[in-house]
Amino acid sequence: MSSIEPKQTIYLNNLKDKVSLNKLKPALINLLNSHHLTPKSVKVASTLRLRGQAFITFNDTTESTQAIQCLQNRILFNKPICAAFAKTENDAVMAASLDQHELAQRKRIRHERRVSKNLHLRNLKRAKGAIDAKKSAKKREVDISEWRNLPPNRILLLQNISSGGDATGGIEAIFETFPGLEHVRFVQARNLALINFENEEMAKRCFENVDVESLKVKFGDDIIFSYAKK
Repeated sequence: MSSIEPKQTIYLNNLKDKVSLNKLKPALINLLNSHHLTPKSVKVASTLRLRGQAFITFNDTTESTQAIQCLQNRILFNKPICAAFAKTENDAVMAASLDQHELAQRKRIRHERRVSKNLHLRNLKRAKGAIDAKKSAKKREVDISEWRNLPPNRILLLQNISSGGDATGGIEAIFETFPGLEHVRFVQARNLALINFENEEMAKRCFENVDVESLKVKFGDDIIFSYAKK
């Protein structure tokens, strides 16, 4: 049993989040009715972040206590229900003991807490995104370094080609000015091209003299130009 002070409202979680609200809510009501309990209100969370949770309010704490005893670990849609007293009471229940000003203040405080929590979650998500971006950038730097340090051979490799259209023709137009070019093979599914030369020396001369910035302008800033792996 929860250590939270008994309230007329109970909180449920671990509900089957893939079950529609039109099925879940009646199932909870029927389950309670089978134990001779009639809730005043049943609110099942509908937002994606809160799915699998519900708040149920009863006429008194005797009923809410019985409801927790009946529902705790009860299997519903192949999942055990987790039940406890809610941390705060339902507004409809509190309206009987609070005036309009106190009730409005209660709603305002709850709203401010929700806004603060959402802001905190957004900041955490933003910070995680920044960390992931740095990790991704660092990994990319390592990958580029590994490719650029491959030993010379007669086949050059152009990766991460982002330009559409006649990529093969565009690549050939750039590399045909270098002596010894045999052919260019564009692999569209992998956004890369293999540039074949007659021998390693001719490929090396091309690799050392090609204008990489021109390649970036034509095929995107993310290109990696290197020797192909043997």
